[in-house]
Amino acid sequence: MQRGIMLTVAAALLVPASLAAQQTQQQQHEQQMQQQQHEQQMQQQQHEQQMQQQQMHEEGFHQHLFPPEIVMRHQQRLQLTEQQRTTIKEAVKQLQTQVVEHQWTLQEQNQALSEMLAGESVDAAAALQQVDRLLDTERQVKRMHLELLIRIKNSLTSQQQELLRQLTGMHREMDHEMGMGSMMEHRDLGPPGMIHRER
Repeated sequence: MQRGIMLTVAAALLVPASLAAQQTQQQQHEQQMQQQQHEQQMQQQQHEQQMQQQQMHEEGFHQHLFPPEIVMRHQQRLQLTEQQRTTIKEAVKQLQTQVVEHQWTLQEQNQALSEMLAGESVDAAAALQQVDRLLDTERQVKRMHLELLIRIKNSLTSQQQELLRQLTGMHREMDHEMGMGSMMEHRDLGPPGMIHRER
């Protein structure tokens, strides 16, 4: 009888311990999910920043402005002063803060537009107004990127700017040559699955 009571008490004590372990595992899982979401947001932010810079390059801005990663890559050759480093770092930090806020707005606007277009019948006026809001937010993000590049350029001397033009020109030529070399290799190898034979 006493043994049965002791087993019952022991089982009752084990239940809270088991629940606590489950709660701990659940909390760890939630933390991992939050970390993954944060990493995905950071990756998406970096991707969108790269897309913005690429779009600016396609519009011809690349020949006049210098992205921060290019300046940082060549900071030793440019002999940046401490003041220049501080100016560029503060400008980049300011952009990152502003972009994160606008990313949330863009996500909400994209979701709202998607819901408007999902139905069988679409309110054209409302959908177009939402598109205008979305495009206006994207325009603001693009403007902030351009403002960053202008601040970076204004912090550099004319000699530093000229050196960067030479360095970026060399990189573009190397990228072009590597791209042409890759095309020649694919042409020589022939279509996938075929073995290239020497004549």
